Order: sequence, then structure tokens, then C-alpha cells
Amino acid sequence: MKRKTLPKEPECKDGWDQILEALSKEWKISQKDAFHYALRDFPEVMSIEQVGKALQVSTKTVYKYINDGQLECLKVGRAYRVPKVCLFAYLFKNAQGSKKTGTDPRRKKSK
Repeated sequence: MKRKTLPKEPECKDGWDQILEALSKEWKISQKDAFHYALRDFPEVMSIEQVGKALQVSTKTVYKYINDGQLECLKVGRAYRVPKVCLFAYLFKNAQGSKKTGTDPRRKKSK
């Protein structure tokens, strides 16, 4: 039986939209599977620092997402923890929003 091998991982440094687009085009996988693949090296329950690293944002921004209700989390003692499923929900919701509007939901609107 022949083992199925994945093609070379696409190199994208511009953010999640480009990574997901490259993964779905090159590997012909769903957006959900692309999220799972992109976050495969992170634990099932992440600290704020790990979430910031995964999203390529600062810890202040992660706390803002939590306080705004955009990102669900658990409070364990004095620390916040974010289950990977909550991060998937956040990413999927924002990816759908950016597809509809054609803009990055994290960017501030210019006045």
C-alpha cells in the first residue's frame, strides 16, 4: 500500500488569508482542515502568549479580543486559557467576514 504524502508546505508570510488560500488551492483542502494544519504544533488549550504567537499579534491584542467577546476563553485561577476549538471558531468567523467584505476585520477603518 502506497503512503500518501503531502505536497511541499506553501510559504506565506502575509497572514492567515494568504496561508489559507495557498493551502486550499495547492492541497485542495477545506478551510477547516487548513486551520487544523496551520495550528497542528500548538496544544489543545493555549495560553495568551501562545494564542498571540499563533495569530501573529501581541498579547494586548489577544486580551482585547477576549474583552470584546470576539474570542472565548477559560479562566483558570488568575490565568486565561483558550481552547483550540475556540480559536478555530474565532478564525473561521473572521475568515468568513473577510471573504464577504473583502477586508481584514482586524484593521481599523481610516477616517
